[in-house]
Amino acid sequence: MVEVTIYFHHDGEWLTSPELHYDRGCVTYWKGYDPDLISFIDLVNEYINKLGFVGVQELIELAPTGKYFEIIGDEGVRTLTSFISTKYKSIHLFATEDCELSVDVTDIIMHDGSFLLSPIVNEGTDCSESEDDSTNGMVFSCSDYDTDELENFVTKKKRNITDSLQDYKEIVKGMAFKDIAEAKQFCKLYALAKKVELVVVKSDKKRLRYTCVANGCPFLLLIFGDLTTPGVSVKTLVDHIECGTAYDNSLVDYSTIALYFKDKLQRSDIVIDLSKEALSNGKRKFLRMYICFKAMKLGFKSRLRPLIGLDAWAVVDKKTKRTWTWFMQHLQHSLELQNGEGLTFISDMQKGLLKAVRTVLPEAHQRYYARHIEANWCKR
Repeated sequence: MVEVTIYFHHDGEWLTSPELHYDRGCVTYWKGYDPDLISFIDLVNEYINKLGFVGVQELIELAPTGKYFEIIGDEGVRTLTSFISTKYKSIHLFATEDCELSVDVTDIIMHDGSFLLSPIVNEGTDCSESEDDSTNGMVFSCSDYDTDELENFVTKKKRNITDSLQDYKEIVKGMAFKDIAEAKQFCKLYALAKKVELVVVKSDKKRLRYTCVANGCPFLLLIFGDLTTPGVSVKTLVDHIECGTAYDNSLVDYSTIALYFKDKLQRSDIVIDLSKEALSNGKRKFLRMYICFKAMKLGFKSRLRPLIGLDAWAVVDKKTKRTWTWFMQHLQHSLELQNGEGLTFISDMQKGLLKAVRTVLPEAHQRYYARHIEANWCKR
């Protein structure tokens, strides 16, 4: 079996001149990976969960010929892995984020047979590669900049998105960003953290200029790059002067809100089960899913009324009795319930549900919706 190394390129920029290529950026990788285990959702999740993408619009592969192909779903992945051999065992992946412009490339299943015609040699970049086993990652370092200088720049720009957005409350002259896209994202979170409304005066691939909409506020922010340092930085800054709180903020879009709440949502309990039968046949098939949001857990544990309503139609397939036991076990874990003493479940009279409650939480009370009680009376 041929094992592959999958490189995930990120934090670079798509350029179309003189031809389509991905400029600069960083790379992480999976080494010694079984190609039979590669799935589309796992590749997408690497970008979302590990590399901070809000969502993946396109997943793109760079062929040895230097041509880019889009990978769509597991069918696209199977087409890609069909080329794996002792001569082709390094997969270079790229992605466009939901909030970015899409890249016009061919679907890999529509390839013309030239995917492996020739190896790529310095295609579209003057960057060199260097591996670092201690960090299990790889960084492209461009000849224009010193490697140590680039690493210091990358470290300096890291900011954490917390509830208070503390790392986004201040802008100082000389503050550096990897590129204009990152500077835009920072300014959106800055506007959210400071409760001010900024307006974009100029925005292109090289420059950004913002002012404040508050009447009489002199705020001015100018960001652009030069040849002395990588990326872009704040060149001109005139700060706010008591411009008040803005309750309308058109600069903060849906992607910014998603980025702010992303970590909070990911701290929810989420369990996804796949079909064992499908896995035994080499396929991945969704079976069932359990979600318990953090706010629900905190609310229940804050001594709110110990009552939980269950709906067999909305939560699970009522024909699958085992699913209710599976669900109750995860509910017990999320809410840190013991034997259910003092807790009341209200539900319909679905037999699998009732049995699951008695099995997992034997001390819990069970009550029924009035509509179902009335329906049973009418039957009798």
